[in-house]
Amino acid sequence: MQRVLTPTEMAEADRRTIDSGTPFDVLVERAGRAAGREVLALLGGAYAKRAVIICGPGNNGADGLVAARFLRSRGVRCRVFSLTSPLDRSAVTREIQRCDVLVDAMFGTGFHGALDGDAAWIAEQTLRRSDGLHTFRVVAVDVPSGVQGLTGETLGTSVSADRTVTFGALKPGLLFEPGRGLAGAVTVSQIGIEIGDGTLLGLVDEQDVREWIPQRAAKAHKWGLGPVMVIGGSLGMAGAPRLSAASALRAGSGVVVVYSPDPSGAESPAESPAESLRLGTSHSAESLAESLRQGSEVITRGIPLGQEGRLNSDSSEYLIEAARRFDAVLIGPGLGADHGVAEMVRALIGAVTAPIVLDADGLNALGADLSPLQERAELGLGPVILTPHEGEFERLSGEVGSDRVAAARGLARASAATVLLKGPTTVIAEPDGVSYIVNVGGPWLATAGSGDVLAGIIAALLASGLSPGQAAAAGAWLHCRASDFAGHTCLVASDIVSALPAAWPRFSGTMTEQHQ
Repeated sequence: MQRVLTPTEMAEADRRTIDSGTPFDVLVERAGRAAGREVLALLGGAYAKRAVIICGPGNNGADGLVAARFLRSRGVRCRVFSLTSPLDRSAVTREIQRCDVLVDAMFGTGFHGALDGDAAWIAEQTLRRSDGLHTFRVVAVDVPSGVQGLTGETLGTSVSADRTVTFGALKPGLLFEPGRGLAGAVTVSQIGIEIGDGTLLGLVDEQDVREWIPQRAAKAHKWGLGPVMVIGGSLGMAGAPRLSAASALRAGSGVVVVYSPDPSGAESPAESPAESLRLGTSHSAESLAESLRQGSEVITRGIPLGQEGRLNSDSSEYLIEAARRFDAVLIGPGLGADHGVAEMVRALIGAVTAPIVLDADGLNALGADLSPLQERAELGLGPVILTPHEGEFERLSGEVGSDRVAAARGLARASAATVLLKGPTTVIAEPDGVSYIVNVGGPWLATAGSGDVLAGIIAALLASGLSPGQAAAAGAWLHCRASDFAGHTCLVASDIVSALPAAWPRFSGTMTEQHQ
């Protein structure tokens, strides 16, 4: 897993490295040469190549001067301009119009605020890298100037780079939009900085997911493969829990049962379609055909209701007893906000011993009251994963703000639960502060039912024995990866479910070798 350090943590790592005996000038030399190598790689060689290097007044500018010296030693013609005095914009324009690459060494991760003056003018030039006759590339040193290293925010014009070379570890600003899009391809160069142990913030990749996901034992049976209970559905929303159930099955659960208060979306507590055929009871041929068409692998059960078809204490007691057979319980997809839902969700949180994934209407049932989660943790019941998008997060905990890692960590600490904060870059935070970032998704995942699919994947992984943080992080990664296999154009949620087998990490060795 690639480490991610905030600018404050990075400054502390620099200080620690220098204090342990590595001179500051040595670090600058290593950083500048690493930037120079990245420029050469982008150019594909040095012959007849020209570079313009814009240096700021601080450490980033010092890196740029070293990069210029390195590139000249390799045969690249370099012109260096410094922001320590006013730029001759006419001269800079002439050089840019014939250069192959512009190196942004103006400001690094410690920069705050908005670019102005000559720095803002340079940033604007990077947004116009081609005039139809001439094109140049841009390499940023550490972060594109103008991008906030902690959040990825821009407070005005910022450099737009084709590549960014950063040092020691990734920075959050390179992973969150718009910084992620402005950074281009990112290279992490190791220059001898002592990262330290600290609280983990890491970027999840395929190797992590492969290591976390357990492989099936040769003698496995379905009830031994993380059975999942899905509680959801309401009038007109029967599809949401079915999507969650289908994705949980695809994600490795041997048995998934949907419990729903909507009689049109579930059989009675006692009967499945197959049992109805055997017993000769009242399911019509049409309803049986529809159930089979939607996937006979998904078992459905009705939740007992009180007067006027309302959820009541009997509903909660029935579900609490039923949950004893499952290794994870997903609460919320399509559950609605009818009278009794909030009381039922709170009762389940306080009594179900299995790990819980709380999604969609399960989150809405809490409002801003996190006490049921805190009380559950005090009782020592199974862990909980919360999966809010930004709107749900605001109802639970207030505005997300610009620092999404800090927001997720704050809610995880306050709720004593693992939090998966959805977005273009997803953040997962555990109550102790250990956090993960998943940034392989995109806007194509913004489609109805996509969150239901994600919740089902996470529930299956949680039921398989993964820790809550790993289950949420691996689930988010698989969800995004499946969308890549499904294709981004005209994507719908069921496409993600169908693509999960292709997205699943491949394990080496034969089945016999894996389980000896």
